[in-house]
Amino acid sequence: MRLLIIIAVLVAGMWLGANLARDKPLLSNPFAEKTITEKARDAADGILKNLK
Repeated sequence: MRLLIIIAVLVAGMWLGANLARDKPLLSNPFAEKTITEKARDAADGILKNLK
C-alpha cells in the first residue's frame, strides 16, 4: 500500500513539475501539442534573445 502511495505522489509531482517548467496551468495536459500562438511566441522570444 505504501508503494502505491509513493508511486502516485511521484507521478503527480512529475505532472505538476512539467507544467510549472512550461508555464502552463498546473492541471493541464503536459503532453498536449503547443498551439500556434504559443509556437509563435516562443519563436519571437528566441529571435529577441538572439538580438541581445
